[in-house]
Amino acid sequence: MFRAQLVWLVFAFGMGTLLPVQTGMNVRLREVVGSPYRASLVSFFVGTVALLVLVLLTRAEPSERSPPASTAPPPLEMPRKCPDTGDGRGTRGRRRMQ
Repeated sequence: MFRAQLVWLVFAFGMGTLLPVQTGMNVRLREVVGSPYRASLVSFFVGTVALLVLVLLTRAEPSERSPPASTAPPPLEMPRKCPDTGDGRGTRGRRRMQ
């Protein structure tokens, strides 16, 4: 158990050290493209392309995929309306002050 916690602690520390690197890259990108909005657009585009490549490279074989959604349990149903007290005043279960 301690080993797993240590792995996550090292992972979190590593990710925390990368935050200033990302900030510096964003500042430099804003200087290059001339606008913070364009820098955001470039950053999100590059991130989207990187995630798309990652998804395409790590696609599972059909036999390794999760079972079809039809085998999932049915969703819980929500009540259609609040219950009424039956006195015709629409208090919906709240007690009236006497």
